[in-house]
Amino acid sequence: MLTLPASLASPVKHRLRRERDAVLRAAEPDEALASLMGESPLSPSIEEVIPDGSNRWAISPQLARFLARAITGRDLRSVLEFGAGGSSLVLARALSSIGGGTLTSVEQWPEWCKEPWARVEQTPNVDARLVAAQPRLALSRVGLTYAFRSARAAIASRRPYDLVVVDAPPRFYGRDGALPLSYAHLVPGAWVVLDDARRAAEQWTLFRWLRTYPGLRLMHFDAAFGGRGLAVLRYTGERTQRVDPWSVLTSALHTYRHWQGLRGGGRGPCRGGPAPAGGAGPPLWLRGGPGHSGA
Repeated sequence: MLTLPASLASPVKHRLRRERDAVLRAAEPDEALASLMGESPLSPSIEEVIPDGSNRWAISPQLARFLARAITGRDLRSVLEFGAGGSSLVLARALSSIGGGTLTSVEQWPEWCKEPWARVEQTPNVDARLVAAQPRLALSRVGLTYAFRSARAAIASRRPYDLVVVDAPPRFYGRDGALPLSYAHLVPGAWVVLDDARRAAEQWTLFRWLRTYPGLRLMHFDAAFGGRGLAVLRYTGERTQRVDPWSVLTSALHTYRHWQGLRGGGRGPCRGGPAPAGGAGPPLWLRGGPGHSGA
């Protein structure tokens, strides 16, 4: 087992956290985005599918309305989503309300979202595709990540994208792997939305993305948004990618830490049973709730 001496581990940990927090504080305010945070009315067809907040597995009502306003307010017509479910229905209704578009949703447990996805497929003028894939450990410029690698061809075939919504994989898998699969397929000006940004794991994801992709700008970071946190990034059009030592180091440390937790039984399948059927969410031990603190 490789561990740093205590005399070295603490300074390194504090240095990394300072670097991360500095990145998160450097968000560049955007007037167009700020206008979408208001209470502008949505059409009845969208409002009827906004979650009421009672299902812990669903996106928050605040995020649902923000995504709908982003699509309708910015005329976004090609959406890539990591983590399907009720959010897919909100995105589809928003696309339909502006005349249509494409929705590509990557999901590791399609059986958990059968009901909402059936409604997505019935939405007029929306070309929707559900891509089933399992997260696998991979090495990318971001570092060690879990990514839906088997979905790579499907994601590429439906490019380009002007909105990417990242709400999966769950828990210890981390969400870093979404950008290595989609970055090359973004149009200039595209937005990347990361849910659950109040959690430490997602904050490290943001840190690694911004260190690896110079073409990303953090426009908004709010750890309190919807009770779960929200981050929004904009793609400038710069295709450059780099290998950043801090990104690679933190990804390796967090992967190792999470596997330690699994081996110790703290996050294994015996720690919770499956959630109810009907789209309520996958097993508790895999999904993790809004209060999961991350790495």
